[in-house]
Amino acid sequence: MAMISPHQHIVKMIEGSKGVLKKIDGRVLDVIYIVTEYCQGGDLMDFIMHLGTIPESIARVCFLQILSAVQHLHIASQTISHRDLKPQNLLVDENFNLKLCDFGLAEVGYISISTQGTTGFKAPEVE
Repeated sequence: MAMISPHQHIVKMIEGSKGVLKKIDGRVLDVIYIVTEYCQGGDLMDFIMHLGTIPESIARVCFLQILSAVQHLHIASQTISHRDLKPQNLLVDENFNLKLCDFGLAEVGYISISTQGTTGFKAPEVE
């Protein structure tokens, strides 16, 4: 996330650091802590579940915001591929704007040959 230049439809990273987490069973894990901006509207899936269906006029605005974020990743931020685009990874801010988040599967570069992402959201030809 630190590589991504600021954009209105990508969640802002405030701080990130490495640390260790000691489990109850005594195991010690290396972890990364990331603090991001707060998006009080939850995620897009919550929004969909609440409305049932999204009217076309709202869906059109959402789609344009998603395209804007993805274009920014591909062009302005060193060709980053998100690779896990789904409603749960799109947060809704206080103005009902979408913010792309969760870059855990992101990859830098033009071509990705691995098949990452959430199974239920992958294109049929990928499975």
